[in-house]
Amino acid sequence: MSRIELSKYPECDKLAKIGKESYKLGEFIDWLREDGIIFCEWVKDYDYPVQRREDTEHLLARYFKIDLDLVEKERGQLLEELRKR
Repeated sequence: MSRIELSKYPECDKLAKIGKESYKLGEFIDWLREDGIIFCEWVKDYDYPVQRREDTEHLLARYFKIDLDLVEKERGQLLEELRKR
């Protein structure tokens, strides 16, 4: 059985390359939240910060510039390729 060429799935490849770093950052973000620390941002229409309601996965994807919708699409293509083998 031949190996699957990851370069055909560049977004999945990016995700795989940042795995360890992303995991560590994710644990830290989750620890902050468990400790009651929240992420806020200033919004023009308010004179106080507003809580950001972004889950850890999406926050990390934004940080690492990974398109999660494209990852899902590539995973579907990858599964289809595996089924054909």
